[in-house]
Amino acid sequence: MAQVRADLRGFEDPHLSGFRHPLLGERIAGGRHMTPEQETTRLAPITAVAVADRLQRELATHGITTDVNDGYGLAVVSVSRGLVVWTNGDLFWWCSGWNDRRDRPVYAWHPSADPQRAARRIAARVGDLRSATPKHPQPTPAPPNETPLRKGGPA
Repeated sequence: MAQVRADLRGFEDPHLSGFRHPLLGERIAGGRHMTPEQETTRLAPITAVAVADRLQRELATHGITTDVNDGYGLAVVSVSRGLVVWTNGDLFWWCSGWNDRRDRPVYAWHPSADPQRAARRIAARVGDLRSATPKHPQPTPAPPNETPLRKGGPA
């Protein structure tokens, strides 16, 4: 038993933090045994709003200004006209197009553990949306010899 404890002294795996060792029967945290006080003061899980805030900061590095709203355990990042990104704390998802054959939207998703790459993908989608729509649609002018009809005017 002493040899097992000696082998765990330098163990620093963040993925196994709080792991219950099968031989010792005790919880291990970063190579140290956890006291009951340490077990009760563990970090709270990451909320959807915190994940959305991280995505907002990453999108700002791409020059995209966003707005974050939350409620009912979800968060929404308003990116641009026609594009919102939803998150539940585990995933980001957004509409990436339209399926004409099935007559419904197509959604893209990305794990929230990698907000940098998600921001790059979303920035690319923003670029696609901006290039697909004209910035300022021009009204078509009336032909030069015709005058537009006015209410109550000659017909």
